[in-house]
Amino acid sequence: MPFTPADALKALSAVSSLIDGTALIYNKYNLEPVVGSLAFQELQTEPYKCEVNDSHARGLLAIESASDHLMVVADAFSPPAKTIAPWTCVRGLMEACAIALWLLDPAIDAKTRVGRTFAYRYWGFKEQLKLFKISEDQPDGDKIIQRMDEVERRALALGYLPVLTKNGERNGIGQQMPSIVGLMKETLDMEKDYRLLSAVAHCHDWATHQIGFQLIEVTNSAGEKIKALEKKLHPDLVFYAMLVAVPTYCKTLWSLWQYFGWDSDDLISLFEQIYDRVGFSTPLRFWRQ
Repeated sequence: MPFTPADALKALSAVSSLIDGTALIYNKYNLEPVVGSLAFQELQTEPYKCEVNDSHARGLLAIESASDHLMVVADAFSPPAKTIAPWTCVRGLMEACAIALWLLDPAIDAKTRVGRTFAYRYWGFKEQLKLFKISEDQPDGDKIIQRMDEVERRALALGYLPVLTKNGERNGIGQQMPSIVGLMKETLDMEKDYRLLSAVAHCHDWATHQIGFQLIEVTNSAGEKIKALEKKLHPDLVFYAMLVAVPTYCKTLWSLWQYFGWDSDDLISLFEQIYDRVGFSTPLRFWRQ
């Protein structure tokens, strides 16, 4: 059925309910894994338990980032609606969820999780160094390199192999970090959607024209009929945004719940209500599988 403006407002309201409902369940557990869960067991596992705790902290922070982006998506699409900025927030949500899914994956063991966390930290070190290089802040840059050396020594002490280029230069810690596009493919299988939203974020006109404008005919000062662009948010595009953002966010929460051993009944009930309100069909309800 066609997705109407009324449907769009209903879907956006459902997003707010998803955030609020999640927070109520989320806070009940005080962000701690249940005794006996995989996450709890890994926190008892030597010699990885300190690094596993670090994995949890970074993954949970990524979920907080995803929640923030999702709230802004709902706000930005609500009247008076913006037609371009919300898409960069959907993209940011995808990135945050991909990182959280990669770090908090319940299908991997502690050693793999810690290796991924080392790789993620190395990526962060490299980005900080780029920033300090631009600002010519050498002392702070040196501190980052020293910290990177310390983290690499810890990884080597845990048995991880050096990650080197062909020239023998450091190119990672613990393991090679996938590109963000690689993470999209590995964790969400949404490379196509991510590339489209990246094109919007990078202001490629072919993308922004299609997703944020409509073609109209106007009369110029010479009295001639010409084609022009007018900002337009089609309800179907709001549905597409929901189709990308909501399942991505929900799958990330589902992964956390499985890994931390939290009771999924309340979460499933919330998901069912939200999917009903947005208008998602049964095949999209991954928790039933």
